[in-house]
Amino acid sequence: WSPFRSEIAAKGFVARLQSVTGLDYRIDKIEAGVYQVAFAYTDEAEIAAKLAEITAATGLELASR
Repeated sequence: WSPFRSEIAAKGFVARLQSVTGLDYRIDKIEAGVYQVAFAYTDEAEIAAKLAEITAATGLELASR
């Protein structure tokens, strides 16, 4: 997903994602007005599995990197 322009918007997105997926997310401040939502992973397989879970729960079509 694209970076958010405000921390409040990013927090709202994280709250929604956590409520429907149960996964943990974090918000990284890239620079003023640019907030990226991320999740931890150990390998490419875990990235794919988490993206699939997010897509199934939200309908968002997410591509890995």
